Amino acid sequence: MDTVRVKHKGQITIPAEVRRHYEIKEGDLLDVEKGDNTTIILKKKKLVEPGLPVGFEKQKRIMAGHQKTRANWR
Repeated sequence: MDTVRVKHKGQITIPAEVRRHYEIKEGDLLDVEKGDNTTIILKKKKLVEPGLPVGFEKQKRIMAGHQKTRANWR
């Protein structure tokens, strides 16, 4: 088991061996969950679920939804 220190702003460094094993790269997203009293669970977030390819029309609808969300975000 590796030990890491929590730095300013709550940052930690995930050990290189763990990053390699789970193929965690800079910019990847991790879900953070509360476990029991002393456990924090990190799960690599999958942005695209495996499955059938998305058709062009569906892709256009998805992108339009993203653009609408972005416009409302500002």
